[in-house]
Amino acid sequence: MASSSRPFVLTLLIAVLLVPAWAGAQTVTNARIVEFVPSPDHSERLSDGRAVVQRYVMEVYQAGASQPFHTVDMGKPSPQSDGKIRFDFSATVAAWPAPGGEYQARVAAVGPGGEGVSDPSNRFTVSSCSYTLSRSSALFPAGGGGGEVAVTTTSGCAWTASEGLSWVTMMTAGATGSGRATFSVAANSGTSARAGTITVAGQAFQVTQEGSCSYSLSPSTASFAASGGTGSISITAGSGCAWTAAASASWVSVSTASGSGAGTVRYTVAANTSTSSRSATVTVAGRVHTISQSAASGSGGGTPATSLPSPWTNGDVGSVGLSGSASYSSGVFTVVGAGADIWGSADSFHFVRRSLAGDADFVARVTSVQNTNSLAKAGIMLRATTASNSQHVILDVKPNGGVEFMTRTSTGGSTAYVAGTTQGFPAWLRLARRGSTITASVSSDGRTWRTVGSRSLSLPSTVQAGLVVNSHNASVRNTSRFDQVSVAAASAEAPAASTGLPSPWQTLDIGSVGRAGSATYSSGLFTVRGAGADIWGTADAFRFVYRPQLSGGEIVARVTYVQGTHSLAKAGVMLRDGTGANARHVTLSVKPNGGVEFLRRASTSGSTAYLGGTTQAFPVWVRLRRSSSTVTAAVSADGTTWRTVGSTTISTTTPLMGLIVSSHDTGVLNLSKFDRVTVR
Repeated sequence: MASSSRPFVLTLLIAVLLVPAWAGAQTVTNARIVEFVPSPDHSERLSDGRAVVQRYVMEVYQAGASQPFHTVDMGKPSPQSDGKIRFDFSATVAAWPAPGGEYQARVAAVGPGGEGVSDPSNRFTVSSCSYTLSRSSALFPAGGGGGEVAVTTTSGCAWTASEGLSWVTMMTAGATGSGRATFSVAANSGTSARAGTITVAGQAFQVTQEGSCSYSLSPSTASFAASGGTGSISITAGSGCAWTAAASASWVSVSTASGSGAGTVRYTVAANTSTSSRSATVTVAGRVHTISQSAASGSGGGTPATSLPSPWTNGDVGSVGLSGSASYSSGVFTVVGAGADIWGSADSFHFVRRSLAGDADFVARVTSVQNTNSLAKAGIMLRATTASNSQHVILDVKPNGGVEFMTRTSTGGSTAYVAGTTQGFPAWLRLARRGSTITASVSSDGRTWRTVGSRSLSLPSTVQAGLVVNSHNASVRNTSRFDQVSVAAASAEAPAASTGLPSPWQTLDIGSVGRAGSATYSSGLFTVRGAGADIWGTADAFRFVYRPQLSGGEIVARVTYVQGTHSLAKAGVMLRDGTGANARHVTLSVKPNGGVEFLRRASTSGSTAYLGGTTQAFPVWVRLRRSSSTVTAAVSADGTTWRTVGSTTISTTTPLMGLIVSSHDTGVLNLSKFDRVTVR
């Protein structure tokens, strides 16, 4: 048993990007992860029952300074399987005084006996280059395939990509400036799924591949009265295909925890004594069975349901420390919540929620966020269940106006920071759900919106949509206010009055798009809907509106709108050698955020190359001009003054010129619009 005077011993291994322990200065980018060996007293307690180590605190100093400029309270994370603690503080890096410079860090173990600290002299240098990945993970079938991730950075900033996995091969070793890292995944002959990470621009990118086994569950949902009961799940799987079953909540008890091949999982649902309904999941071989249970009758703690307009209800999620509440008056929701954070593998916050089915737009204006902590948050969320470890998407704003877009893609998985921005109060927030794609946007007036990010997430068809408040301190309640709250079904645009394309224009889907696209024309406006994974790699998937190339070899179009189905969705113009999915092509495309990309596939079935890019506010004029075998790409704000994006060569036998739309998601159609289209 440790004494209260026992000193702590702490070794700081890493304060940046999971590189080996340093000797002297290290030059790194995008500093975000601290890794250290916990104190030997980490799990010990004093004779009075108090923990010897109650929490860990990291302090960051500018080189030569005597006082830290940035402090992070890590709480008390559990060591990982290698005995080390890793803590991601990327969301707080914006508080650093400058993008570049020399820093030093230390970690302190804090308890009743005081503090024990690591060596404060460990130094590292943060470069002025920063890198953003278009996504943090990718899932592949057992048969393997090709993948890519876009890297956004400043011109002149170099980056590398490396695999570190025997079954993943990097096709792109790195680049300077924005570009794409491409890789291939070998077929998985084993029955079990496998996962690992590759490193792109100093950041970990998760690659997961299914095994040769396939699984299905029946039924996918079950409902229980407040009294509880028993349920069962039938599993279909091949012989020898192993599986495990686990429940997301303590009130669901699974009696069959594992098996192989076809089988049945049985579980028991305990009685619900609270006045709030609840939900949980049983996960079998990565597939999810959702359980919902009615509330008990009678009154109980928390805010009475009558204080909120129907169908809204509220309650705490996870271990919040102090119970929260919510009230409504004259269009204003006042929400009070505690909780350590909405992060990691489990959350704690107050949730004002309602059920929401299918595609929809969820909008709220945050008028105030109490500054209980710099990382306190108030925002809007789509959540699979009310379990603390549920899948979710959240768009929140902190007391300083910083906006965060975050997701947890699997039950009990880690939360990922997708993107962020800043927005003064009041801050309008919007989550738009279209199929599996969730797009987050902010606005200062509720009319003009800026896209923060987009993420594909497999949520149930019916989710819990609501307002969230977290104090970032289990001992303090945060009071935040919302108004202009609306939940509306996604509206489909009316088709154009004339659906016929002018001769000689034609349209068809190229490659395996997932969902059939379409194209209409009216009064000079082309409205194109297209799905497809991407225009990239060795084969494409998109909607093509095209005509034969004329002798002059030029196509011009103004892109007036690109739906934000994904941050890498695209609409633009293309010169293509036929309609094969693997055909040679040159493409100039625009993404929802106004980013412009110049791409080329020089040979049939060859890899696609990123040739250059720029940004241009909507509407975006795009042009491809061919002279002999040379094609030049240019953009314009007015159709008169053009900026060259790049130039390349291509040979064709059946040259076609046209408009392209790809949603970057096989399950979703992207709607984009073009006018001022000319081919000459």
